[in-house]
Amino acid sequence: MPASEGLLIVAWRALFVIAFPVALGITLGSLAIYGIGYWGGKPVIEKTEKWLGLSWQDVEKTERRLIRGRGDEIALFVLRVLPIVPGVAISCFCGIVRYPLKTFAMITFLGALVRAVALGIAGWYVGAVYLAYVDAISKIENYIFAILIILGLFFVGRFFFKKYHDAKEKHSVN
Repeated sequence: MPASEGLLIVAWRALFVIAFPVALGITLGSLAIYGIGYWGGKPVIEKTEKWLGLSWQDVEKTERRLIRGRGDEIALFVLRVLPIVPGVAISCFCGIVRYPLKTFAMITFLGALVRAVALGIAGWYVGAVYLAYVDAISKIENYIFAILIILGLFFVGRFFFKKYHDAKEKHSVN
């Protein structure tokens, strides 16, 4: 089978076996967090306004600014694709600023779908590399485990030797 067919099969599996369920789960969870931010954000902001320095008027101003351009959708999509950006913070912020729900759900689903496909394909190939080098990795793991056991025994022995030596010294002083 040519490499391009192998990649096509991996991409197909990553899309339907991994990405769709992951994207659906992320979207549903994000909608729950969005709702918490939407309904709970205003009371929290109003109660903590003097400590946060953020008023509800600031949030409404941000909301009006976010609804105007396409750059916001692109930014939200990119944030959803990047695996290092916490989705909970994004969802809560979008709920607080009353980002349009349909747009939020669609962009969240598509961004999570792209991220899941990319991570699924990367995981597939990392797994293949791991299987190719499993014997070498296993030997290295065994050596590291042996070294850790030796170090552990050394420190335990040192602890008991020091304890015995201190007790002997204390006994000889008395």
